Amino acid sequence: MTQTVVLAAAAPPEEPDGFFPFLRSSRLLTEAEVAALEALARPGELSGVFDALLGRGLLTPYQLDRVRRGEARGLVVGPYRVLAELGRGGGGVVYRARHAVMGREVALKVISPEYGRDAADQTHFRREVVTTTALRHPNIVLTFDANEADGSLYLAMELVPGPTLQQYVADHGPLPVPLACAVLRETARALDYAHRQGLVHRDIKPANVMLPGVVADPDGPGGDAPLVKVLDFGLARFGRQVTTISCPGGATLGTPAFMAPEQIRDVHAADTRSDLYSLGCALYYALCGHLPFEGGSAQATLLLHLEREPRPVRGWRPDVPPGLAAVVHRLMAKTPADRYQTPAELIDALTRFLLSTDAADPAGLPLPVSPVAPAPDVRTGETTPAPAAPAVPPAVTAGTLRLTWREWCRAVADTVTGGDERLHGDDYRAVYRDLMDATAAARKYPGLPAELLDRARTLAEPWVTLAAIDRLDPAARTALYRACRALDAELWPAPTSEGSRGWWVAVPAAVAAAWAAAAAWQRWGHDLGPRWGAGTPALVLAVPVVALFLAVAVRRTRRA
Repeated sequence: MTQTVVLAAAAPPEEPDGFFPFLRSSRLLTEAEVAALEALARPGELSGVFDALLGRGLLTPYQLDRVRRGEARGLVVGPYRVLAELGRGGGGVVYRARHAVMGREVALKVISPEYGRDAADQTHFRREVVTTTALRHPNIVLTFDANEADGSLYLAMELVPGPTLQQYVADHGPLPVPLACAVLRETARALDYAHRQGLVHRDIKPANVMLPGVVADPDGPGGDAPLVKVLDFGLARFGRQVTTISCPGGATLGTPAFMAPEQIRDVHAADTRSDLYSLGCALYYALCGHLPFEGGSAQATLLLHLEREPRPVRGWRPDVPPGLAAVVHRLMAKTPADRYQTPAELIDALTRFLLSTDAADPAGLPLPVSPVAPAPDVRTGETTPAPAAPAVPPAVTAGTLRLTWREWCRAVADTVTGGDERLHGDDYRAVYRDLMDATAAARKYPGLPAELLDRARTLAEPWVTLAAIDRLDPAARTALYRACRALDAELWPAPTSEGSRGWWVAVPAAVAAAWAAAAAWQRWGHDLGPRWGAGTPALVLAVPVVALFLAVAVRRTRRA
């Protein structure tokens, strides 16, 4: 006789009999807290329980949603309680979590189980973590803790508010040139520190660059120099994974889109120059809103990195200065020997560009610029029309431009000399905006040197805030001040020796004319004396002298 065994199906999570077992399995609450909530439950009704859980702060909305869906496992990872999901990719999921004892909130990265199953991967993970937890730099996300829990490896990192570079470009479009330069400089500082510690990142990309200090309008009164933090040091090589995340337009944004050619051929060949190549690709994306190479698959994209040159930056963005475009061009050189050899060398080249007055190529490499049509918008595919020119340009003269320019130069000088009357905050930003407006408007008027105006704008444009200048080392600040003085001398030159020579001719000529007039009076003046009066000789002598002084006064007025 056959005995049939009927297994009772588990109650669904939305039923009281199903919800509370999942709540207990989550390990988020004590048994006493769960029992008190069970007393609130009515038959077939859990709304009061849900209200109590949220109202008393026992669960977050994310935690409650997971428990209601029967996905309570993984809400407690070691000593951390998961509060919300921040993002996910091929390598795992990143959560906002809180340490159960210390109460500190962290970004908790739980590595996908398939990347930590064998002992070799776990050993490599722990070795990398020992290295990264020792990193202490303002531009690097701190690593607090790492371990294994319930068969998954996890990494507890500093919780950094704000968008990634990828998110910022997706929301606001390509970065303005000053902001792009600041992001490049701060990221390079992080790589320079890591390089001096003997560490290679291997996965620099916009999704791994956090911008917690960036506002929507970096040139506005509330803007400031951006704070940049680089995350995921040392994890890219772990598990040999190729991660991808989606981006607008259906492209793939991840390791294949930013991987150096030598790293594609041999992952173990990656060094700090490979990170610089990836940084160049990230800067290209930040400036253009487009990936440098977009293949139909990861393999096709990698092949483009090996064999093709990207479209020039100025093909997408003609307003990018040639010097900055040349920096990107050199960063993305196919051969490591043709790139900057260290992040410190990149920082020096970028500083020279920022201090230059002619936007010359600091890298010494030619940058081809082909005439192309306006680039389509990365999100809509529509061509962005050129901004219309204002109907009535502002009234800017050489005099008002000079006043604004010299006020900005004095602000730079005060950072060098430590002047008592130095500008601060909004006062500096007002001077900066006035100078940018004046240099742009002055180009519409004849007689003002367009080339010198461009050089003045290029010199001043990166320094949106005084804090950005203060962060330069003393030698760089002094160089910036000297560049201001040199350009000022070209914009409004002092009288030249040629001009002075003219006055050396005019003065003797005036004296000679006065002498000739006196001699003529002595020869023929007695006939006119009764008619012109006794003061005539002095008058005759005074006329050329007065004329000379009037000419001097007119010349000085015109120069002023």
